[in-house]
Amino acid sequence: MSSITPSDRQAIVSLCEKHHDTYHRKSDFRQCITYKSYFIKYDSHKSLRFQYETQKYIYNMTLNDPHAPRVPEVIDYFVVDGRMAYLVMEFIDATSPADDAYEKVAAAVQWLSEVQVPPDVVIGSVGGGPASHKLFKDHEAPLLFSSKHALEAYMNRALEWLPRPLSPDIHKPAPINFTTDKLFFTQSDMDKSNFMLDKNGKVCMIDFEAVVVLPESLACYTLHATWDPFVRKVGECLDWTQSPNRKSMGRAGEILHMSSDRTLGLDKDGHFRASS
Repeated sequence: MSSITPSDRQAIVSLCEKHHDTYHRKSDFRQCITYKSYFIKYDSHKSLRFQYETQKYIYNMTLNDPHAPRVPEVIDYFVVDGRMAYLVMEFIDATSPADDAYEKVAAAVQWLSEVQVPPDVVIGSVGGGPASHKLFKDHEAPLLFSSKHALEAYMNRALEWLPRPLSPDIHKPAPINFTTDKLFFTQSDMDKSNFMLDKNGKVCMIDFEAVVVLPESLACYTLHATWDPFVRKVGECLDWTQSPNRKSMGRAGEILHMSSDRTLGLDKDGHFRASS
């Protein structure tokens, strides 16, 4: 592993500040730069540290595993003034888009789902970050759910907030049930930009902001409840059946995106919060 010197850190901070000042108003702005043979992401330590912890953990799980996708090695992570953080990782050069490599991307997603989940992670990211999924408002869970049953209670609470059907012929959504769901790592943002091919044709997973532990119903929802042709074709390459919770989760998501109380009055255990 290459070493980052104090002068490298100073140069990285300076380049990131210049990059932000120059490009932050552009619509395609991303908080990342290249420096020497490194790729750097910068953001608030409050959020970036979870991506760092997850990427470091998943990278370590790829070591000595010939079936694993390629994951950029984390070289350094440092925080300035307790606020802005910098994630320095290996820069994988000569990459090409994985837009048509559906089977390879599916194999990488399958491998990720089989990675052993750390004992201190229930739902969310390594390091204690909240779960990420498009069903949540702003794509981020409002609570650090203590179990899949707490998340189930939260989703079912959203169903209770749906307007009463105007016709008796319209059935209420079935309750969401995660009882038999496995909990595993998944890429909940299946954008094709998060997968690349290196010069040897191996899939690279390059963004861990939305790599989190979730019940398999939500992972399946990511793959099947979409109009994105890339994601749908990747899903077709996986032997994952569509979840019976799919329709009800979609209806719950409607409420989650509209509600001003993101917690719906519940705590992390899925119980009603005590009134103040």
